[in-house]
Amino acid sequence: MKEVHNNELVNDIVNACAPFIGRESASNGLRALSRAYGGQNILIPQKKMDGVCAERILSVLEDEIGGADAKIVFEKLVAFYGGLLIYIPVERHGFRRDIALEIFIDLNKKMTVGDFCRRYSFTNTQVYRLWHIGQKIYLDEHSPCLQFD
Repeated sequence: MKEVHNNELVNDIVNACAPFIGRESASNGLRALSRAYGGQNILIPQKKMDGVCAERILSVLEDEIGGADAKIVFEKLVAFYGGLLIYIPVERHGFRRDIALEIFIDLNKKMTVGDFCRRYSFTNTQVYRLWHIGQKIYLDEHSPCLQFD
C-alpha cells in the first residue's frame, strides 16, 4: 500500500479557510463533501449562489460544519475552482493522512480495528499500516524538538 498525501484541492481549500474557521472545521467540511461526492466529477459554479450544483454543495457543507463556516468554505472553493469540472477524491484516498491520525488516536480508546475496516472499507492490514503512519505523524507533531548548538 502506497502512502497517499492529501491532494492539492484539499490542501488549497483547507489552507485558505484555516485563518477564518480553523483547520479542523475546513477539513471536516471537505471530508463531508468527499463522502457525498467522492469519486465523481462535479461542476463548481462560477457565481456564488448559481444553480443546483451550488445548492447541493452548500447543503452538504452546512449539514457538516454549519451555515457560516459552510459559506466561507464554499466561497473559497468558488474562488479557486469556479467554473471548473473537478474530481472529488474518495475520502479514504484524499484524506489518508487525517484518517491515519484518527486511527492512531481512536483505536485504543473507543473503536476497534473492525470499526475502521467497516467505516473506510480497509482491510486489517491497511488499518495497522495506517496506525503506524498515524503514530509517526503524531510523534513528529507532539515531540519536543532537540536543538544542538
